[in-house]
Amino acid sequence: MHLIKNQWYISIIIVFITITNLQAQSNTSLGTIGIVNKSYNTTAIPQYQNPIKLEYHVKDFDSKTYQEYRNQFSEIKKALPLKDTIQKKKLQYITLYIADQVGILEALEQEVNQRVSTYVIEQPNAVIVDAVKWVIPLTDQKQLAQAEALFLQNKYPKQYEISLVKEGKEFYTIPLSKGTVFDVETSGFCWKKDKRGKPKLSALLQQGAKCAKGQEQNALQVIEEQKNKF
Repeated sequence: MHLIKNQWYISIIIVFITITNLQAQSNTSLGTIGIVNKSYNTTAIPQYQNPIKLEYHVKDFDSKTYQEYRNQFSEIKKALPLKDTIQKKKLQYITLYIADQVGILEALEQEVNQRVSTYVIEQPNAVIVDAVKWVIPLTDQKQLAQAEALFLQNKYPKQYEISLVKEGKEFYTIPLSKGTVFDVETSGFCWKKDKRGKPKLSALLQQGAKCAKGQEQNALQVIEEQKNKF
């Protein structure tokens, strides 16, 4: 994505339960699942049939966050010095975070995401993107400012968008593929046994934290414990 002259942009960073800040790939999107190997690699794209509630705060770009964005594009390295660029463009970013963690867990357990759930069970190192830094045009920023509520949704398979709601009705959508993702944050998973003794998602896991008592970070461990009972 080229930086277009004389047009303001806004960056969205999702802050939720994080493992680490990672360099983003061009196909990275909020709500995707993948593996971290120096950088994040998308390996599964869940479907969210029910909208996931989001919240946000507006912040100004500083040299650090703008450097993260500029480093993604070799052609931008020839642009104005960071200080001058930030002042002239008056760049901002939004801290956008998922307010409905339970909704994420419930979505991953739905039948439509059975293959995704199986993949996460078999891949203990799998993580979910719960935060992204995202650059979008000023026209979308103005629409965002009018919203009373924001939701993550995908009306079409493997195509995510942010739904903007006012007075109880959707009035605008912003496809996540429209802008430029230049940084992501991820979370791991915690598992517990369901009534049948099978692994069930119970929480997202933040950096340095441990799963609660009776839960496991590795779903295969839940399966092994069940086998050892017989």
